[in-house]
Amino acid sequence: MKFPEGFLWGGAIAANQAEGAWNVDGKGMSVADVARYKPNLDIKDYVSQWHVGLDDIEQALKSDDVTYFPKRHGIDFYHRYKGAKRFSINA
Repeated sequence: MKFPEGFLWGGAIAANQAEGAWNVDGKGMSVADVARYKPNLDIKDYVSQWHVGLDDIEQALKSDDVTYFPKRHGIDFYHRYKGAKRFSINA
């Protein structure tokens, strides 16, 4: 099979995928950095799943957990992926 004539590839990225670690170079935390995995909540309860309050922020600042703060281990995929090429913007 081949792609149809005129087929265009597209791509997208979210800011929280590219902006880097919250604790490097003075960036600070974003909502994605403090969003917790909440396995005991109904997945249809969107508001509760994504609500972030002051206690969530305080817990995120004190915790090194990567299970309940999934963004913290996301980059690890690229450290282990065979096809990943390391590059530097400053290179």
